[in-house]
Amino acid sequence: MIELQDITWRVDAPHASAESRGLTILDNVSMTLPEASTMAVVGPSGSGKTSLMMMIGGLEQPSAGSIVINGQTITALSEDARADFRRHHIGIVFQAFHLAPAMSALENVMLPLLLSHAPNAEKVATQRLEQVGLGHRLRHFPSQLSGGEKQRCALARATVMSPAVVLADEPTGNLDDENSTLITDLLFSLAREEGSSVLLVTHDASLAANCDAIVTMRDGRLTQHAEAASAGPSAPTASMPTSMSTSMSAPMPVPSDGAASHLEGRIQ
Repeated sequence: MIELQDITWRVDAPHASAESRGLTILDNVSMTLPEASTMAVVGPSGSGKTSLMMMIGGLEQPSAGSIVINGQTITALSEDARADFRRHHIGIVFQAFHLAPAMSALENVMLPLLLSHAPNAEKVATQRLEQVGLGHRLRHFPSQLSGGEKQRCALARATVMSPAVVLADEPTGNLDDENSTLITDLLFSLAREEGSSVLLVTHDASLAANCDAIVTMRDGRLTQHAEAASAGPSAPTASMPTSMSTSMSAPMPVPSDGAASHLEGRIQ
């Protein structure tokens, strides 16, 4: 579950006068996204959608307000503690991919598993890549992948740990219709089968319509909360938690030290 209460983010604008120096990026934002549910954040470019996602991911700290994820108030944590929490509980798909260029697709997806001492890293990473249609690209490097393939690899890496929260910035933005459907199915299955709270920043109207709830941002404010038109009558809204039963994946054995050392050597 994701809970935001009165989140405000102000920064100093460079080269501005003393009177207008404070720039408000997020303005008193409150919302709730229950576990095992999906939400689309829509709105014009520059409205604060990606900033909201970064705040929920613990990559930025608000000027005021609190963010609680699965009972943990992440705004009260140090930067190192937020990073540790994020590694275990939050998966983020960035619009710019942020794949490690010196690592293959398989190694990129294995990395969070190895850093968290998860089980059977290569097997699990391979299965996730196959789910996103990249089973034939396991040994290819990011420079050898198309934009859409990079997007799918980034999604596989973000979701391979079956995190409690998945945040995705334009997850279908670089994909054709067939692959958009594949990625959409995977994202919604994370909520339905693994109990994840899935928040999508998107301009894709059809993707948003399939979410349980849609919120609209404008000038750093949430201006509208709505259930998606295609959602069932019991779908959660942005402001009202709903209890849902979930099916979580079972824990796995720790990968060998040799596997971890190999990838650590590639990173250095």
